Amino acid sequence: MTLITRAGFLRVDDTDAPGNAGLKDQTAALRWIQKNIAKFGGNPNNVTIFGESAGGASVHFHVLSPLSKGLFLRAISESGSAMNPWAFVKNTNDRAYRLSYILGKEAHSAAACVQNLRAASANELKSAINKVLTADESTGLISVPFVPSLELQRSGEKPFLLHEPAYIEQHGLFNNVPYMTGANKREGASFATETSMSQPSYWQDINNDLERIVPVDLGLTKGSQKSKEVAQKVKNHYFGDEAISYATRENWINLQTDLLFVLGIVRTTHAHVKYSNSTYNYGDALHGAESVYVVYGGKIEGETSDAAKLARLMGGLWTSFAETGVPSAQDGVTWIPVSQSSFPYLEIDVSPALKYDLEPPSTLLKQPYLLINS
Repeated sequence: MTLITRAGFLRVDDTDAPGNAGLKDQTAALRWIQKNIAKFGGNPNNVTIFGESAGGASVHFHVLSPLSKGLFLRAISESGSAMNPWAFVKNTNDRAYRLSYILGKEAHSAAACVQNLRAASANELKSAINKVLTADESTGLISVPFVPSLELQRSGEKPFLLHEPAYIEQHGLFNNVPYMTGANKREGASFATETSMSQPSYWQDINNDLERIVPVDLGLTKGSQKSKEVAQKVKNHYFGDEAISYATRENWINLQTDLLFVLGIVRTTHAHVKYSNSTYNYGDALHGAESVYVVYGGKIEGETSDAAKLARLMGGLWTSFAETGVPSAQDGVTWIPVSQSSFPYLEIDVSPALKYDLEPPSTLLKQPYLLINS
């Protein structure tokens, strides 16, 4: 089952819009599967959920949520984590009021805000929602204004998410199921495109606002001395003495890959293995590349082509994990789980290889908070 969603996350405090409706819809779908899968020849006790990007983050949210406990046995997050900067916000309250104002209906109460939004047409919302994020939010790797958030406790209703994802992971409060996750090596190339990077203004904007490369989860105030120091340390880590420019665009792609995906996924994995011994990590190619081989809609030419070999390899890994909880493939390398003392990951290629430390211990990714203190 693939879980992919981008809608249903409006939260307005003190109203009947507590947030996370999109994730609750998914939970309802999982309950339906539990009730009906046997009628289609399936086993309700052997359900694996998986998704890519926003779908990968959705899967992670179900691993974290008590509402989804017992509704699946295994989970696969491809290029997505609830700890990615674009996947979670503490609340969307301010953005809801901002959206109401953009629609030409300034709200002075929570009830009025929700009423204004519900009265707007789909086309009005579609047009206005692209203007909700502030300039700082947009440059801070946030792509859409309404995403999963914390929920306030409401009488008679169980919340989907009562704690921040990092807190749930760090305290082992998640659903302890076999979990497979990973990132692709050049995720950032899908967002830092050649078309955009070829424009001089692209690099001018970055160099005029270097703090946009400060990891969002550090919670630093933009413009503060600490934020400026961290921005410079990140710049030095990825670019050394070289300028951030078209000539160093591969360094920029690596930075975007880490900020958007790898940092959150690696942090998730390190926190997860403190309480689970069935966590598997992988590395691959471009953002979304694995989906072509796991569930492909087009024809892959030639039985002996590299693409066909890769499709068989990844299909075998994903399906064996779904069947047994252990990813394995015929003639493939043995893929071992991550532990507290060892960080193996499978580099997925025509000739797969088991490697260690997706990012070396000295990098920003392994110990991001050292940037603040060092």
